[in-house]
Amino acid sequence: MERHTRSKEILAISLVGLNHEQQEFQILVPAKAIQGLAPEYKNDVEVRGTVVKAGRKVHVTYTIAADATLVCDRSLEEYTEPILVNVALDYSFSNDLYASQAGIDVDPDEIRGLREDAQSIGITEDVRQELVVALPMKRIAPAYRDVDATELFQLDQPNDEQAVDERWAALKNLSNTMHQQEE
Repeated sequence: MERHTRSKEILAISLVGLNHEQQEFQILVPAKAIQGLAPEYKNDVEVRGTVVKAGRKVHVTYTIAADATLVCDRSLEEYTEPILVNVALDYSFSNDLYASQAGIDVDPDEIRGLREDAQSIGITEDVRQELVVALPMKRIAPAYRDVDATELFQLDQPNDEQAVDERWAALKNLSNTMHQQEE
């Protein structure tokens, strides 16, 4: 596995020598080398996939693998979450299409334009976007995923024998009244 050298496009798939065949590729870069990547990614980012050329079309499929360092929403413990994202993109050698898409974000489902003389396909921005979107909204450490939140946070309930602070007595009475109405 080779480390990719720093260039304008840190993640690039070579098209040199690709003649109507399937070619596998693997790229490993440090997360800090991908500008704008979420700070949760601290280690290497691996991109592994295949490129297939058919006439003027190029089909690229790849998997992005990276570990995200997250903080559990329930326990505040730091944990590592492996992130895997599958991507499939289609390209066409067309100077006109390439020019019309310059400077805009192209939907992943659309065919992307490549210059007629393109030597590589830059995927840095695609990888960055996919990894940012793949971060979980709910961050629960594996040890707490199958545990009900009520089990984790059992609050000490004062029993009837304990004296209630006078400042809360009115709320205690309101709570008792509501429980009686429910029954």
